[in-house]
Amino acid sequence: MLPDIKYFHDISMRLLICGLLENDSGKTTLGIGITRNLIEIGYEIGVFKPLSFHNWYYQYDASLENYKRGLLFSEDILKLMKAAKLDLPPELLNPVDGITFPPMPSFFIERRMLARYYSIFENTLSMTGLIRFSIRGTAHLNIYALNESLIDKDYFLYDKNFIKRLLGNAHVCLRLNGVEQLYNVLRYYAPIAIKSCYQYLKRLFRNIIIESLNDAATPSSDTLDVDLVLITAPGAVIAYDGNKYRKAIYLYASFHKTLEIRTSDIITLLTPIKVFKIKPLTKAELEDYDRLAKKYMEVAAFVEKFMEE
Repeated sequence: MLPDIKYFHDISMRLLICGLLENDSGKTTLGIGITRNLIEIGYEIGVFKPLSFHNWYYQYDASLENYKRGLLFSEDILKLMKAAKLDLPPELLNPVDGITFPPMPSFFIERRMLARYYSIFENTLSMTGLIRFSIRGTAHLNIYALNESLIDKDYFLYDKNFIKRLLGNAHVCLRLNGVEQLYNVLRYYAPIAIKSCYQYLKRLFRNIIIESLNDAATPSSDTLDVDLVLITAPGAVIAYDGNKYRKAIYLYASFHKTLEIRTSDIITLLTPIKVFKIKPLTKAELEDYDRLAKKYMEVAAFVEKFMEE
């Protein structure tokens, strides 16, 4: 017997996925599993990765796809788009993306500057050579911020043709000098880009799954209008009420005078709705989205029930 089809205009739901750890929490994997489950039973799902950074060297398949399309976007948004079976511009679903270029260890070892080598990894922006901001309005605008202080140095692994290819399609190129300028531009343009694309996406989809960055409690203040929050870590997915989660963030921000809030700052203020135990996944399961969906079927069923209520 076929399941009852739930069309996207019947129910509205916004889900935020965050990581408990800075790295390897499993946010994208969880997003893929839930998205694929929901679309297979008839929902239309919009996926949104507002802010991301990816590594040119370690995520080289994504870098090659960036070069092919002449556009900077994250590996995660490609996976989420595949899970949702969407054919939309990646920059709409991933309005802010930065690419990092790792330093070459040989340069620092030869000069006995290994401490300096390790210190570069402490700040993502120290390795960031390029950031794209996509603003969606009456016209579509791709703004690129180029960190010229990085590409002037000979100890970072990057490809000049790669940068040239992407900037060839830029509507605006901001040429910056150093981490501080990059940070200021990120703080100014990221909220504008995220808000514009999110508003556009909400006109296309009533059901949206949003993935945060690392362990950030939210990728943007504009994406806090969510019904449900799932925080993931190895072995667990923890569900929180979206309204209570939003209030906790506002409370923390007002008390500490900061918007840079980690999930670890928030969850101590909240009581989970539900906690799921997640078993380890094989490589074959990670690569097969239908098999992956089965692993997250219990979580997806909870999300669907929450949607209906």
